Amino acid sequence: MTIDQIQYFCAICQYKTFSHAAFELHITQSSLSKHIIKLENELDTLLFDRTHRQITLTKAGEQFYQDAKILLKDYNQMMNHLDVLKDNTQNTIHIAMLPILSQYNLSSKLDNFNTQYPSYHVEIDEIEERDIQSMLNNQYDIYILRGHMDLLNYNKILLYKDKLTAVTSYKHPLSSYDEVSILDFKNNEILLPPQYTTIAHIALEEFDKLNFHPTHIRYGRLETILSSLKDYNVAFVMEKTLSMYHLSNLCMHTLSKEVYGNIYLYYLPSHKSCIQDFISMF
Repeated sequence: MTIDQIQYFCAICQYKTFSHAAFELHITQSSLSKHIIKLENELDTLLFDRTHRQITLTKAGEQFYQDAKILLKDYNQMMNHLDVLKDNTQNTIHIAMLPILSQYNLSSKLDNFNTQYPSYHVEIDEIEERDIQSMLNNQYDIYILRGHMDLLNYNKILLYKDKLTAVTSYKHPLSSYDEVSILDFKNNEILLPPQYTTIAHIALEEFDKLNFHPTHIRYGRLETILSSLKDYNVAFVMEKTLSMYHLSNLCMHTLSKEVYGNIYLYYLPSHKSCIQDFISMF
């Protein structure tokens, strides 16, 4: 017994004739009759009394009709619930990203996206870089990360360019220099973001290329290393990450050799229109 058979049976009961029901169901009358006969055989009972010119329900048919209407109502409600869930799934974007909403003006872009596409739902998990590897198995629709990552099956687009910059105290001997070289700080204590971050890796790789081996490197969160700047130490951080900090007593220096740590958007190819709209806006 199938849902189709029950729907066909109820249609005959509703429209009173096989021909009318077949017309409304967009099938032939002979096909409809075969479905009903098969249903009666499976139930091992007659549902229609065919001895009269006008078909009527048997007593078993009347009971079956009452139960069938309840079953179809529950079935339709179940399918409606599934449709709502499918719509929610199709209109939801799952994003994992670094905690960079404020530094790169992502909050306003997300607000604009939500305003333009109110039917879409964006779910964001902010992740620290030390947790990225464990999060890659979660199959997010989109990752927003710094640097070149090897994410299988994901496409990548450049979202923001950003480059390494040197920050010193205004009392530092090089404080008046707009442009500096990393080698200018060979006798300084070097301050870097935590070792697990891409920024620290980028800085250390550049030190190796320059054969620059600082005697003392200290790692810490950005706000900590900026507040620790004294006369003879220097912080190497990404330029755009400084936008949210008060730097009145600090000096920023462009590096003579540009070292990039760009932000990329990685997205899983999908037929979900919400993902394509999100990428297009960003």
